[in-house]
Amino acid sequence: MHVYELNSSRFGCLRKLDVLSSQEILLAESNLAEVYKDGLGVSFGNELEQFADFVIPFKYEQAEDVSCNS
Repeated sequence: MHVYELNSSRFGCLRKLDVLSSQEILLAESNLAEVYKDGLGVSFGNELEQFADFVIPFKYEQAEDVSCNS
């Protein structure tokens, strides 16, 4: 598996937090926690659910250009 495909399979869920159910978010968190056992705390799944609730209201806002080019 190509490294980009691997990363996409691991982190792609973060792009879909607004459409995933709580159960799907916890499953995605569980998969990430399995890969990053030392890096993610036990509360990561709950934090991810809270973050999903936070970002939903901003889903349709226009992104600000944060590029380094002036």
